[in-house]
Order: sequence, then structure tokens, then C-alpha cells
Amino acid sequence: MDLVPEFDSDGEWAVPTVNSTDDFELSRAVKDRGRPTGEYDVLSNTDTVKQSLVNWETLFVQFRDEHGDLLPVKVALPSITDVEEEELAPSTSKGKRKAEPEDFSD
Repeated sequence: MDLVPEFDSDGEWAVPTVNSTDDFELSRAVKDRGRPTGEYDVLSNTDTVKQSLVNWETLFVQFRDEHGDLLPVKVALPSITDVEEEELAPSTSKGKRKAEPEDFSD
């Protein structure tokens, strides 16, 4: 079982190789006032996802090392809004458009 964290050529953390479902656990973030605390609860093996999570709650995978201990969660959460999409999105405001200034320097 090769579950020691490795780094790829870019220096990023590589996902460990797993051989069975015993090599990882599904977890959810512990939150305090709606904000993640950096701690994670392992989901029960007997409960269904519907019993364990609320709508759109994020699941995390915690891998096990060669001794069976859980490795820390490594995660980079994406931005909720994409800045590029917001800048390119057409205006939805109603009303007249402003005319662009014309060049009268002839």
C-alpha cells in the first residue's frame, strides 16, 4: 500500500494510490458559525449520505497511511464566483446604454 503523500513534478501534493476502500475515509468539515474549523469528522459506514450530510455539503477524502492512521486533508477550495465570467457577462440592467465618446479631431 503506497499511501505516503508524494509530490508531483510541479511540487504539488499528489493523490495517494489506493488499493481498496479501506485506504481512505469520507469526511465532512467541522464548522463553527458556518465556517470550517480545519477539523474533519469521518462519516459513518452504516449511515447513508442523506442521513449524514445537508444539501450541497462538501465531502472530503481522508487517505490512510501505511499504519492505518488518517492523513491530514489537503484541499484548495475554488472561488465561488469566477472573476473572468463576471467581467465578460453582459449587463442585465435595464435602460439606455451610454453612447461611446466619438473622436472629432479631424
